[in-house]
Amino acid sequence: MINQEFESQEFENSLLSLKMKMPKWKKITFKLFRLFYMIRSPEIFSLFHELLFYAQNLIVLIQVASIVWIRDTPIQGWENYGKVWTILEYSRFDALCVEMDLIQPCIYGTFGFYLGFLAILAILFIFTAFKKTISKNLVLITSKLFILTDIGNYILFLLLSMVLKYSWKSEQSTEYTKTVSLDQGTLGLILSILCLIILIFICYCNIIFSYDCKHFNAKKSLNAKSTSDVKKTSVIINYISIILYSFISQGNFLIYRFLLLILHLIPAIMYCYCLPFYSLKANYSQSIIHVFIIVSSLVNAIGYAINNAFFCVLGLIFLFPLCAVLWFFVMKFRIGRIYSTQLSCIKNLREFELFIRERLINMKNESIDQTIEMFSCFSKHYLNYRPKLFAVWVSSFYFYSCSNEKLAIIELNPKSIFHSSLEEDFQEYILKIEISKTLNISEEYQLLTKLRKFEKLKKLDKKTIVSVFTFLKNIVLKAPIESNLCDLLKTFKKNLNKLKNFNSKYNNIYNDSAMFLSFYVSFVDNILGDREKALNLNIKKENLIKFQKSKEVRQNLVFSEENPMFLADNTGKIVYFNSKIKKLLKSSTEYFSERYTQTIFPSFLELFTHQKLRSFEKGIKNSTLYINGEIGVIDSQGYWVEALVVVMLISIPYPVFIFGFRPLKCKRESVIIDKKGEILEITRGFCKHINEEVTNIKGFNIEKILKLDLKKLKENKSDKTEIGNKTIYILYTKKVIDTIILRVVSICKEEESSSYNSQEKSCNILFDKSSEEKNKIFNKENSFTTNNTQCILLINSKADHEKSSSNSYSISYLKKISEISTQCTKSIEIFKIILIISICIIILSNISFLIFAKLSIENELSRKAINILGETISILTSLGDISGMAQVAYSAGSLKNTPLSFNQFIENYNKLYNLTHYYKENSDTWSHCLDSEVFFSPNIPVVVIGDKMYGYEFLTMYDYLIKTLKKSEFFINEVYKKTFLFNDQVLFLEYNAFGKASFYLNNELDNVLKCEHSKLQDLVENKQIIIGFSIGILAISGVMMLPFLFYTQKKMNFLWNQIKKIAVEESIFFKQLCLERLKTIHKSKNYSIKKITQNQKNRIILFSYTYKYAWRLLSFFILGVSYYIISNYYFYEKFSFLLNKKPDFTYKVVNAQVKVATLSFIDRNYLMSSWNFDFAGLSPNFLPISTDYSYKHIKISNELISIMNDFAFHEYGDFRSQTVFDLLFTKVQNTSNILITGVYAGVLNNILESHYITYSHDPKIDPIFRLYMANIVNISNTLITISDEAENWSEILIRENLDLYIAFAIGFSIFVFILYAAVYYPFLRMQRKKVETLEYMAKVVALSNISNSSNTEINKAKK
Repeated sequence: MINQEFESQEFENSLLSLKMKMPKWKKITFKLFRLFYMIRSPEIFSLFHELLFYAQNLIVLIQVASIVWIRDTPIQGWENYGKVWTILEYSRFDALCVEMDLIQPCIYGTFGFYLGFLAILAILFIFTAFKKTISKNLVLITSKLFILTDIGNYILFLLLSMVLKYSWKSEQSTEYTKTVSLDQGTLGLILSILCLIILIFICYCNIIFSYDCKHFNAKKSLNAKSTSDVKKTSVIINYISIILYSFISQGNFLIYRFLLLILHLIPAIMYCYCLPFYSLKANYSQSIIHVFIIVSSLVNAIGYAINNAFFCVLGLIFLFPLCAVLWFFVMKFRIGRIYSTQLSCIKNLREFELFIRERLINMKNESIDQTIEMFSCFSKHYLNYRPKLFAVWVSSFYFYSCSNEKLAIIELNPKSIFHSSLEEDFQEYILKIEISKTLNISEEYQLLTKLRKFEKLKKLDKKTIVSVFTFLKNIVLKAPIESNLCDLLKTFKKNLNKLKNFNSKYNNIYNDSAMFLSFYVSFVDNILGDREKALNLNIKKENLIKFQKSKEVRQNLVFSEENPMFLADNTGKIVYFNSKIKKLLKSSTEYFSERYTQTIFPSFLELFTHQKLRSFEKGIKNSTLYINGEIGVIDSQGYWVEALVVVMLISIPYPVFIFGFRPLKCKRESVIIDKKGEILEITRGFCKHINEEVTNIKGFNIEKILKLDLKKLKENKSDKTEIGNKTIYILYTKKVIDTIILRVVSICKEEESSSYNSQEKSCNILFDKSSEEKNKIFNKENSFTTNNTQCILLINSKADHEKSSSNSYSISYLKKISEISTQCTKSIEIFKIILIISICIIILSNISFLIFAKLSIENELSRKAINILGETISILTSLGDISGMAQVAYSAGSLKNTPLSFNQFIENYNKLYNLTHYYKENSDTWSHCLDSEVFFSPNIPVVVIGDKMYGYEFLTMYDYLIKTLKKSEFFINEVYKKTFLFNDQVLFLEYNAFGKASFYLNNELDNVLKCEHSKLQDLVENKQIIIGFSIGILAISGVMMLPFLFYTQKKMNFLWNQIKKIAVEESIFFKQLCLERLKTIHKSKNYSIKKITQNQKNRIILFSYTYKYAWRLLSFFILGVSYYIISNYYFYEKFSFLLNKKPDFTYKVVNAQVKVATLSFIDRNYLMSSWNFDFAGLSPNFLPISTDYSYKHIKISNELISIMNDFAFHEYGDFRSQTVFDLLFTKVQNTSNILITGVYAGVLNNILESHYITYSHDPKIDPIFRLYMANIVNISNTLITISDEAENWSEILIRENLDLYIAFAIGFSIFVFILYAAVYYPFLRMQRKKVETLEYMAKVVALSNISNSSNTEINKAKK
């Protein structure tokens, strides 16, 4: 660690430490808004800006009028002026959007505008914080947006308030000409609140950062004002008025108007009393808005009281212009009253500004002194601290009116300011920037800026040296931590690059500075090892020094880097000093610790006491120059040193005194005497000149010492005397400095003119020595003549040709390190390429997996074979059942006039007709699962009945359906004709619906179901193949990266050990240079070069890179595998389950429909068999269906119960939407009591009733049978509805899961890219940079070693 004592001394004697820093957030904000301010507040306020100012106020006036003069007002005759109120209402953005039916786009546009504006400001803030270049066009656009928000401030606030109101109440708006909905829900409520906050923030920025408190431009600007408090109050009152309008204006007419009257009275009075704007026109145009609202509210209230709208209009037409004129004269009266006030009577800052405003705006040269006196007089109200606003006014007056930037910057003393607001800080910031542009011309501020830059350069140089020195020391330690070493390397490289840029930049800016050039020479030679460039720079430096010595004007400069100087505060305490003052006073750094100026100058001079300095600082009015005279200084041994002393008051940013010295090296020695001739101070060689044995002759009389007549010397100004065998020439000079007289007696061995000017001209600068004598660190290059330079070049070329063994080793190490670093870089690049390929494989497999899933699932959903065939079977069964019921009913005559289910028969007929086109020709619908012979060859056994002929014929499916449609059509016609001759047709429908044709179709339905399951199994197998292939490719990619992982581990450690060898064997010269720089330049003496032990030399560095690469590689593999596992076991398993159960569910619903119809058919025939009304009785000669009704009843009942129980199980829970659940288990309709608890209970109860109907033999069975048949119809309809609903719901469910999977896949792909960009790429980039940094550091150390070892050989050759 660095020695803390020297660190603190270095910090205390630093100009950078004296600088008062602004908070970073405030500096960034001010810097950003200054760009907008420069565009929005030009120095020349044109006619356009003036018109824009008045237009803004007119717009605000119209907008506030629209919330006072409302269209719906309960005053008689108000509707007569409806067009006027409507026109006023259309001045509002919200009303206009409603009228144009664009209210929703307007709301969303407002949300987007403010959120986008906030995003732009955030981006600009980030760019400013990171010192990125901001496009001028973007700044211009943002500035225009600020103007736009200022114009639309209130109309958009009203719109957002209305949205907030109706989103909160969830009601429709009634304020407009149309009834519209402004309810945007919870999201709209949140967005409206957020946008209102943004709007208020932007309005605050508009007020704060468009505020200009300077008086000089008040004639040209209407925005110049003394304070923005009144403007803030005005805006807040307007906001409150809009809120009152939005929430209480309806139904609270008088309360609303009286509140407006009272509220707007406040800003109107404030504008009149405070007169914040420097322009009367601006104050009047701002305040007249509030006067208008006051008058409008008053006449509205009176009109409401007398219930007369005409009075309101008349009052507005006549009363408002009268009030406006009176208001203008009231403001003029207020101004006149201020001017008549005496300055001594003013106690308030605002009143003082009003009193002096006209003088500052219309400044005349002859009144400047009087104005300064007024400022000085009023400042006595503040003892130690004063408001910043007052300081800004005074400073801007000095800068703009007096053209005195030095006094202007001093007035902005942060240590004497209180009561600071953000807007005043911004005004101070802008003013300081303007002052600094002019201030940098003066030599004292130029010197301070130069010294600050040099300190900054030294500070960065120290950080760089410490980082590399620490690295070289730590790398040989036991078990060094890699992260610490890398941090040091990173810091070294970054700071070294900065040093290069800063050195080059500052040497271009200060091309006449030997200080910067000498520093640059040593940096290039010692650190960079560029001998050729260092030699060129050294020649340039020597030429510069020679040029400065021969330049006479240089001798006239006091504040320059070659001359001594120090800074002191108003107590006289020295707060900063340069190295030249230490040489002048022959002192050390400790000498200036707690040193005061009074001890450095002759004791009888009372010019630098605390009282004198403070008095000058507080009473300064015209000039910052305090002293300019040859008063000399007292060195550390008590001798007087003749020097020209210039003392000025400056700001850094608080006021301090800068003491500049120009030492005079004259061929004489001097003493200071008092009026009586008593010696007060002497120069160092005075006693030696007169051969006086006593060294301290203070207090002796000059007449006795020099044996002369003082009175005569004063008259003649010169004399001579004999001392020993030497002739001494004596000069007498009398100087008047302030109120103090300085009497100087000088002696010399040669005759000089008594004119002091000639003496002064003969004086030379004291510090004209070579750079070797100035600083140890700058003695690496010697001063050469042209011949010497040529000689050195020859020696250099010889040294380059005959390199030492050390240099050879350095070059070989460097080559080896370069080769290893190239190998490491290539390995990392290959690792990176494989990783990118792996990511691409994952993404591509993800896309292929996604496409496969999408296409396969959509393909499965598009298969409608089971749906079409199932619906066809259920329709055929229903036709057979309904026709049979109708035959029984009409034959029995009991239901002759009650076509209980005939409408359902017609509906099924139409459905069957619409399905026939599927069976017309073979298509993908059937070929997917069935052979073409199944439906498109005559294989279906169809019963044929007619003309007393009974038998079977084999038909295609299409022919079978056509024949069924014809029989059904004949049946319908017979019913319509009421002839009821449809026995053969009914038997055809029944025998085929419940006979062999039905069995054939049901068998094919089973085959389709099995086919669907097998196809789904193929889908699962294909999916597993894709997943296995993707995981395999991922594993192969990981295995391919493993060799490069171990190769990188090996090469990186090899590289580190080569770097360690450089640190052990090849960095001796470099360490010595670093140590010397730390000691001489940076005063850090706690560093030392320790001897490296043999164990440290032999110790091998071994860092674990395998772990760092392996866990990232493993995590990447786990991530990829996890994706496929989640895809398979979550999404695809769900897809597979839904796709597997979907046809099952459809199959069971179809079976339920068929079983219900079959049960009805069996039970009906069983019941009618006793009357020979069953099919056996109607067709005794041909019975294609078994008549064992009891067996079939029990069998069908059990099968139906089993199917219905399946619907109740959890297995099909996903298919039970709320609608399906309600149809199955809750009340669905009231036409039949059997269905009050859903079709599930209805089917079970219907089975029970069928048992009762079949086996009870109850003679009064007719009502029960009627209800039973009605239930059959309702159950059949409900099952059809369940089938359709379940089908739609299953597709929705599958597609929702598919969309969720697509979102997951896309999100995973994005996540992989983000993961690579945020984790893997930075890691690999950091590893590559680590290699580059190691190589960079090795090159710097090796080149420095080569350069400095060659310099050593050169020095030996010279000797």
